[in-house]
Amino acid sequence: MLDQPVFGRKVKTSPCLTSPDGPLRIRLDHGLENQAGALARLDGVEISDREADLFVMAGGNGYRLYAANGFLLTEAVDQNELVKKIKRRLEAKKLVGLTFPDQDFNVFLDLIGRQGVLVEKERVGFKIRTEADCYVLLLNVASNGEINVIYPAFSDELGILPAGRELSLPDIGRVVPPFGTDYLKVLAFRQRPQELERYLGVTITPEDPGYADLLALARRASAQTTLQVQTCEGKEIANH
Repeated sequence: MLDQPVFGRKVKTSPCLTSPDGPLRIRLDHGLENQAGALARLDGVEISDREADLFVMAGGNGYRLYAANGFLLTEAVDQNELVKKIKRRLEAKKLVGLTFPDQDFNVFLDLIGRQGVLVEKERVGFKIRTEADCYVLLLNVASNGEINVIYPAFSDELGILPAGRELSLPDIGRVVPPFGTDYLKVLAFRQRPQELERYLGVTITPEDPGYADLLALARRASAQTTLQVQTCEGKEIANH
């Protein structure tokens, strides 16, 4: 997760969603075979006995949902709640996996500074560049299904980004739990969407009424690019 208090924004990156263009692979702990049918009926879910994006265990009075790296993501009191939380992740994957095969210009999104795995408490920045004059929307899709708008977050960031000019967002956040895999997505629009101002710095979940509108907006973009980010605890580095 990337938490961003620096400019009054909150930006999260979290584990999971490791294959945005493929099925959501779920592994069930021993004794939970009865849950396989309900989960397998979800469009986009694949039950796996090996590598998986999510691992479900019995815990407390219900279920615990873990990321592939073993980080506890959430809990569910019963099967209905478990299914609901997995549906949220499936909805988030629709946004992550959105592409435009016929886009006629490229968008570039890169980390500033360190490449590869980002370590707990490390400050993080991004830079964006496009091949056409456009308006950009930078989103973070977290494993809990939240979609967080990183940029623009303020009204003075609503202007056009000229072709070839680099938009630098240094020290925009820092790495905090949970750790794992996250996706940053830039959507580029040749014309400024009328509703763009509605999304300044907002956080939306797939259950929110505004999620369908955000997904519809994303599908109207002219171009996109997606960046996968890996994060880890500081002690994971110290122990090596």
